Amino acid sequence: MDTNIDNKEKSDIPYVYPPNARSAEYRALLETIKTTNECPFCVFPKYHKGEVLPELSGEHWVVGTNHPSYQGSRAHLILITRRHIQKIEELSDEEWSSLHNTFVKTINTFKLNGATLIFRSGHPKHTGGTIGHLHCQIVSGDPENPDYPESGIVSRIG
Repeated sequence: MDTNIDNKEKSDIPYVYPPNARSAEYRALLETIKTTNECPFCVFPKYHKGEVLPELSGEHWVVGTNHPSYQGSRAHLILITRRHIQKIEELSDEEWSSLHNTFVKTINTFKLNGATLIFRSGHPKHTGGTIGHLHCQIVSGDPENPDYPESGIVSRIG
């Protein structure tokens, strides 16, 4: 599926940051992507194992299921800017408005009673993320799920 994500010149923020990978398998994938010198979100879903959700995606944001999802989550989705930008302050007013609309549409589609929105903006070594392309995640927990961790859902931040 062509997601039409625009490319931009590379900055000092790397496309991928393997040290923050949640598994050895994912770290190996990031190391492979690193050798291609391409942003994995600019060629989304080339390296993505989750599902792309075209009915929720729009002009400014691509929406997909995050893979692997956080343990105990009812929904774990990723929203990626179509433009290759790396910091939240680069979002246009139109992209901000579109994010709001995409968020509301996603919450309603999945019938979520509550959700957390996590942004990954800037260098991944400071965000806890692995990709240096602005994106955010929508996470909704499911405490009734037997796999729900006693500590709640935990995400690496910073």
